[in-house]
Amino acid sequence: MQNTHSLTSTALMTAVICILAPMSIQIGAIPISFTNFALYLAVYIIGTKRAFTSYCIY
Repeated sequence: MQNTHSLTSTALMTAVICILAPMSIQIGAIPISFTNFALYLAVYIIGTKRAFTSYCIY
């Protein structure tokens, strides 16, 4: 059960990174990407090791 949960949460956070990464907010001349937000969210929700795996899959 735990292995399935790990795999599913890693895949879900990979999908979140894929969706949020191309988006950005234009503040003056510098665009701010949502990639950092997605990575911090992944680390907060699933932990550092699985967030790193999720980013590598992305």
